[in-house]
Amino acid sequence: MAMDTGGSDSVISRAIRAAMLDRALYRTIGSVPEATNQAIIVVVAAAVASGIGALIGQFFVGDAGGAAVRGILALVGAIVSSILVWLVWSYAVYLVARGSFSANETFVQVLRPIGFAQAPRIFGIFSFIPIIGALISIVVFFWSLFAGYVAVKEALGLTTMQAIITIVIAFIIYVILTICIGLLLAPFGLAAGVALS
Repeated sequence: MAMDTGGSDSVISRAIRAAMLDRALYRTIGSVPEATNQAIIVVVAAAVASGIGALIGQFFVGDAGGAAVRGILALVGAIVSSILVWLVWSYAVYLVARGSFSANETFVQVLRPIGFAQAPRIFGIFSFIPIIGALISIVVFFWSLFAGYVAVKEALGLTTMQAIITIVIAFIIYVILTICIGLLLAPFGLAAGVALS
């Protein structure tokens, strides 16, 4: 496996390595400050790609009339939601790993690898393809889920069982935080933008 070379790797190179589940990348990317902006790019690109795939899918089901306006609004909502989900999920993982397994990584060192774990979601752009689009969506979902597991395990230096425990407990915290954020935003009509995605 390739070793991370610090700041010299491009976002595309790192995203490909993340999608290929390169454990060395996930082990080292947390310590590369320049990778924070790259992780943001990966999260946003994944949201945009998935949103475009869904938007194109609307045209296939004959809902082209209002699809463009709804699609653009949904795309903006997906980007904001993806960034919020990434931040909340990363923080939940950070809290659990630090509290339960004395992980020494900072929040940002957890944030970066979890952001790169979203790289497989870029293939969500193909979800519009008739017949196999649903299968692509399912594969992308499980691929991203496994990439998230690899990111948590490798970035925090956890055993398999510790990583699973961290993910399960963090998911419970994430759900609670998401519900709380939704309740806080509901009076302003913004709760729909906060979802378990």
